[in-house]
Amino acid sequence: MHSYQKHTVISVRNLTDTVYVLRMTREELEFSPGQFITVGLLNNVHMREYSIYSGVKDDYLEILVKDIPQGYLSSKLHQLSPGDEVRIEGPFGYFLLSEEHLSKPLHFIATGTGISPFHCFVRSHDIDTYTLVHGVSYGHEQYEYEDYSRKNIIQCTSRDTGGNQHMRVTAYMKNKELEHNAEVFLCGNSAMIYDIFDLLTAKEKPSEHIHAEVYF
Repeated sequence: MHSYQKHTVISVRNLTDTVYVLRMTREELEFSPGQFITVGLLNNVHMREYSIYSGVKDDYLEILVKDIPQGYLSSKLHQLSPGDEVRIEGPFGYFLLSEEHLSKPLHFIATGTGISPFHCFVRSHDIDTYTLVHGVSYGHEQYEYEDYSRKNIIQCTSRDTGGNQHMRVTAYMKNKELEHNAEVFLCGNSAMIYDIFDLLTAKEKPSEHIHAEVYF
């Protein structure tokens, strides 16, 4: 079993009825933007992986969580109060921006809470040459868009017309032409990731320039 560290809850910030940000003490945890941690309750075997939402320069640690009714852990984390403790293992993962990537056009493509590592990217790196395509059901699902450069965000909504595009991410990307030297980062729903990967490789985008982190 991995060794774990205790972190204290600072706040629970609701972004929608079901999506929230859990802020905890950082406890000197060192990580690279794009990595994930596993989070659980004390004296409980259940742990779940969450991409780190906060930036490397922040003096706190945050994760972005969707409260799933049938999910054991997400509901319990939502009910935590300041002063409660959680256990954390990590960080883990290789969904990272390299120095070479930072000199190229970047395309971040996410569904739902898959936006989390991209929030960490923009809080950690001084980047402006990126486009963020975020697929959600409804237009009100704007997960702290103010933290991004607004001109760089395309919100694709599948169930209302509240976004920039009333279509799924895959439909939007079908007609999108990317720069030949662009780096593409995909995070979220596995079906979206496989579809976009196939779409891009069919357009002769080399697979080594496509990076993916599957959420579910």
